[in-house]
Amino acid sequence: MERVYELDALDKKTKELLITRIEPDPDKRILPPAEDDDEGDDDDEEGCEGCEDKKCAKKDEGEKSMNSLSVGDLARWMLNSDNYGELSFPKNGYAFKEGKEIGEEKGKHYLLVIAEESFFKKYAEKRLSGIFKRCAPTIEKRVLKKLKESGVSVGEGFGAMYQ
Repeated sequence: MERVYELDALDKKTKELLITRIEPDPDKRILPPAEDDDEGDDDDEEGCEGCEDKKCAKKDEGEKSMNSLSVGDLARWMLNSDNYGELSFPKNGYAFKEGKEIGEEKGKHYLLVIAEESFFKKYAEKRLSGIFKRCAPTIEKRVLKKLKESGVSVGEGFGAMYQ
């Protein structure tokens, strides 16, 4: 069974709900620091002490919160956050695309889920509620067609994690 859901443009309430579904404990909502790609390079601090450049990337390094992520990144993270669970999106199969990528409305995100009816009732409807809403039948049919025409592959089983 195939179902298409949409995520409207992000607002604060939706973003907080996504973050809560990923990590309920606020104290654990820190992202690991970006890895240093030039280890052993001693000139990392040169020119940055007292830096007045507001666009300086080095000022923003270090710990970042989940709030700094885009809606697409948060939604992907939420969809994969329970990938080893008995019921999970990666084990069933899904595709997630921004609307403009498939010729739909910019700012919308679409989620195609392929699973048995029981998966939707036991897991997906609860996990997606308040964040994604099921598309109207005409939109679902159109988006599904565009996703298939664009060559979107929906992985099933553990293979979905590596696509």
